[in-house]
Amino acid sequence: MEVGPGAMKTKNQFPCVSVIIVNYNGIKYLPACLASLSSIAYPRTRLEIILVDNGSTDKSPEYVRANFPQVKILQNDVNNYARANNLGARKARGKYIALLNNDTKVNKQWLRELVTTMESDTKAAAAGSKILFFDGRVESAGHRKLDNFYWEDKTESQEDREAGVELRSAVSLCGCSVIYRKSALRRAGYFDEDFNMYLEDVDISIRLKRRGWHLLYVSKSIVYHVHHGTSREEEALFFSERNRLLLIAKHYPQALNRALWGRGYFTAHRDIKQQAAVYQILAELVLKIIKHHRPELARRVLSGLFEELKNVSNAENRLLVEKICQLVNSAAAQQGILAEQSHTITQLNLAEQGKKAAEEFVKELQSADLAKQFDQAAQQMNVWLKQGADYLKQRMEEANKGIHGSFVAALGASQKSKRQEEETGLRRRQAEDAA
Repeated sequence: MEVGPGAMKTKNQFPCVSVIIVNYNGIKYLPACLASLSSIAYPRTRLEIILVDNGSTDKSPEYVRANFPQVKILQNDVNNYARANNLGARKARGKYIALLNNDTKVNKQWLRELVTTMESDTKAAAAGSKILFFDGRVESAGHRKLDNFYWEDKTESQEDREAGVELRSAVSLCGCSVIYRKSALRRAGYFDEDFNMYLEDVDISIRLKRRGWHLLYVSKSIVYHVHHGTSREEEALFFSERNRLLLIAKHYPQALNRALWGRGYFTAHRDIKQQAAVYQILAELVLKIIKHHRPELARRVLSGLFEELKNVSNAENRLLVEKICQLVNSAAAQQGILAEQSHTITQLNLAEQGKKAAEEFVKELQSADLAKQFDQAAQQMNVWLKQGADYLKQRMEEANKGIHGSFVAALGASQKSKRQEEETGLRRRQAEDAA
């Protein structure tokens, strides 16, 4: 029997689809999103829309309840995107589960193109849309893997556009707009809630492909997206970097130690205030390794991880010393500028005083002994010059003492930090040996 577009002629031949929208303070975007869903070319009786709210404080659930009564609203107990999707997926009655961000607007054929693709390939676990910015630029046509276990949104290639490619396989699909076969999602274990948000879509894509399922990109299914509409840039960067390490710990554990530094997000390389920031997520990494791997492998991975942490700390200490030296050199330069300015001011003052003395000297030429007056003026000039030189010497001595003191204090702080790290490492190794 045909299962392509021509097969879905009557309402009952359309499979039931549950659209899940996770929301957190998205009242600004929900009207356009839900209105666009109301206009899609798909039978209303075969469509279930579920809004999972993550504890919004902007009254967006109340707004949806009053203006879109057909939407089922579920309340999540924490603000966790992956958990919210799991809550919706487990409650969904559809054969297919479509995930849609709340800051999107879909075109009329958005869902029908996804469902047609899934019905045409029984080995397809998921199909993703072409995601556009509102100005028409392509934001995502699936994901691609970069060096050192980074991932990014893939945009359409020139070849794809010129060839009019409508369907192709994908390595990973963006969770902003994607449809899953519920049975495949259930067998894969749903979304990993440890990720919360970002790269949870990459994780489920990896697990589905390892089970032999296909992932497809459907260019004719189009959705418009406000990039980071309900998340902040810094928050997105944190979760992307953190979840990259969780993804490595889960799927590529033996590469974790060499990939730990990455782009330096959790190190002083990014910001001196980030020194030792990797320890903020260390417990999560350790738990991820223990949760997903056999004890003997976990021990090897953890041993390599702790060894690499030493290297990161040493690199940060070297960077800190470099920063201190830069500060010292900068302070010395500033002191040099101040000394030069003081010297110039002193010279100007001496010149002004010399000018006044000369004027006084000229005035008294008529009534005084020239030799005596010249000798007195010369003596006074010597006094002023000595005062200026003493002042300059005093300022330079003070500057040198200040620079030396700053360097000694900074070096002492660095050595103290290093001793504390070594003591902490010793206690950790003793605890591991005891365990």
